[in-house]
Amino acid sequence: MPLHPPSQRRGSFFGLAFFVMVVIGLLFSGALTSRAESGSQGQKVFLPQMFVGGTANVSVDNAHILIIGVPKDTPMSWVGAVLSQYFGGQVQDIIPQLGIYRVEFPNGVPDQGTQDVIKSILGARFIEPDLAVNLFETRPNDPRYKDQWAHEKIQSPRAWDVTQGASHVVVAVVDTGVDLSHPDLKDRLTPADTWYDYGEDDGDPSDTYGHGTHVAGIVAATGNNGEGVAGAGWFTSIMPIKVFPDDKGSTSMYTVAKGVVHAVDHHAHIINLSLGGSSESDAMRDAVNYAYDHGVMVVAAAGNNDSDDPSYPAAEAHVLAVAATDTQDKKASFSNYGDWVDIAAPGVSILSTMPTYHVAMNDGGAKQDYDYMSGTSMASPLVAGVAALVKAVHGDWTPDQIAQHLQETSDAIDAQNPDYAGKLGSGRVNAGDALSGSTQPTATPTQQPTATPTRQPTATPTQQPTATPTRQPTATPTQQPTATPTRQPTATPTQQPTATPTRQPTATPTQQPTATPTRQPTATPTQQPTATPTRQPTATPTPSPTPENLLPNPSFEMGGGFFGNLPDGWTNHGNGTLWAQGQASDGNFSLAIGPCMMRCDGYWQSDPLTLMTTHRFELSGDLMVSPGMTPGFAFEQWDAYGNFIGELTVPITQTLPFSMWQSLDPIPVGAGSDFPFDPDAYFVALRLYIENGMSGTVWFDNLYLGDLDQPLPNTFSGSR
Repeated sequence: MPLHPPSQRRGSFFGLAFFVMVVIGLLFSGALTSRAESGSQGQKVFLPQMFVGGTANVSVDNAHILIIGVPKDTPMSWVGAVLSQYFGGQVQDIIPQLGIYRVEFPNGVPDQGTQDVIKSILGARFIEPDLAVNLFETRPNDPRYKDQWAHEKIQSPRAWDVTQGASHVVVAVVDTGVDLSHPDLKDRLTPADTWYDYGEDDGDPSDTYGHGTHVAGIVAATGNNGEGVAGAGWFTSIMPIKVFPDDKGSTSMYTVAKGVVHAVDHHAHIINLSLGGSSESDAMRDAVNYAYDHGVMVVAAAGNNDSDDPSYPAAEAHVLAVAATDTQDKKASFSNYGDWVDIAAPGVSILSTMPTYHVAMNDGGAKQDYDYMSGTSMASPLVAGVAALVKAVHGDWTPDQIAQHLQETSDAIDAQNPDYAGKLGSGRVNAGDALSGSTQPTATPTQQPTATPTRQPTATPTQQPTATPTRQPTATPTQQPTATPTRQPTATPTQQPTATPTRQPTATPTQQPTATPTRQPTATPTQQPTATPTRQPTATPTPSPTPENLLPNPSFEMGGGFFGNLPDGWTNHGNGTLWAQGQASDGNFSLAIGPCMMRCDGYWQSDPLTLMTTHRFELSGDLMVSPGMTPGFAFEQWDAYGNFIGELTVPITQTLPFSMWQSLDPIPVGAGSDFPFDPDAYFVALRLYIENGMSGTVWFDNLYLGDLDQPLPNTFSGSR
């Protein structure tokens, strides 16, 4: 049975030691218990081969890493404290949206028995190694075949006759990065604040390898601009997310999962993954499900091993797995296949963009600017690009609807592939069929199968030669600006001004002249000047000093008898602390430290609070103090991973008379005060203590901590 974290039990995680050791004692032998107690001094043990799905494909850099998935509402401080204090684990990174932690064990990954204990204590959903992920690529072809044969094969010109893509549709290229200055790509990029490089942990996803730039060009190289090549969507936007270290063609599943979550959180519509590995990953599955739950489509390459063994993440549910075909619609010699593949697309000798500067792939013979490449890595972005065209026309369609539409409109290729019948998905993608008849978004979901074949042959062939070049500048810009400016300005100014000015002047003069003619001359001039200035200045500042109290149970209510319970949200430590008592400023309960003979070493402490430590706070409360006793406050501080980073002491300097309650003057803490929090602090807990007294008691009641900048605590947003 999992041990509940502090948010689900009385007290705080400072009672962690007792509970953890009870669980360890129940589940482990003495040797294992000593390992838990010794923390990082445990024996160096590596995961058995069976634990990673039959393939020990943990990269050298990740040999000491485990990925742990816990319930999303589990406090991060609890996870960090358990792992660091009892198992020698150090939390390196968190995907808070998924409740997934990347944990390093410097002295070796714990054995399976220890992992079972960790799983039980944390209530973990899974524990797995950080699996390796490789790019699906082959060497670029030396001879030039012909320019972008794939577009003619999938009938892209017919699709472009309907739409050339829309800038508000975003395809995230989770890959080796993108050449941000490439002339065919620079106008297709999303704003810079949506980019990220998880390979180097910075905001510059510039491609130093080459693969990601080639993939991006297949999705959305700018078309009809007199430059280079055309992507599937000429005006589709690209979000570059780099998940590979500089100059490297391998990374980890955890890093890819972070890239997927980043794409979802920054409002991508489609995610392309031209990468994968042979082993399943729970972390990657969680990331894919996160995308699916947020209405984001994931397209992934099936792999280049000429095998029917599933490749991941392509074989995951909610992922459109793409195999590769050649110019004759035959399976590419290298392409994976199987009943887990969903669709196929051209992936042999695909011409696309390459970085305009030297990258790692140039050392293997790839050219700069533009070059040919083959692989399912090329087939996947072609499908993602066509999906973006469908999304441009049917903005309300779900990932399932788009995937089903692409499959239903694909060309059957079993006849060309008798040895792989039913193993290349629904067939080879057909952009022309997918977009023909797609100009009626309301009727498409129901009429889609019948409308597509009938309208296709009649409307498209006659318009194709003339419409592709001529409609591109007109169709995209004219329809978008027309709909937006005409309806919005008309509705807003006509209804708002009409309601406000016409009714107020009419109601005021008709009713007031009858009852007020004699009082208006006297009352109005005398009260208006005084009422307006005096009430406005007082009304404005009063709400701001009283935001929500962030402290738990500030009046220390107890849910039971006098000796049987501690107040929820607070724990006592050491000697000299009493339970909550009835002697209180508000007639309820109060906390006491004392009476002490000689010196008290006890204190009360709140459960951890999640704070935005760059904000200003206000601390106050009611106190009653014995002569000679000096009360004080202290904030214990932890970083986002549960590591203790110091104490912030806040002494009480005002004189408090004996035997009567007194409200403490508000004390500023946080940014801009004499008591700032550590910049890395994420969790804090308020500690109540007394000092300098030989004997006596201090009572605390009605404590208050308010965020003056933002009433609600912040939410941890990702990696540092």
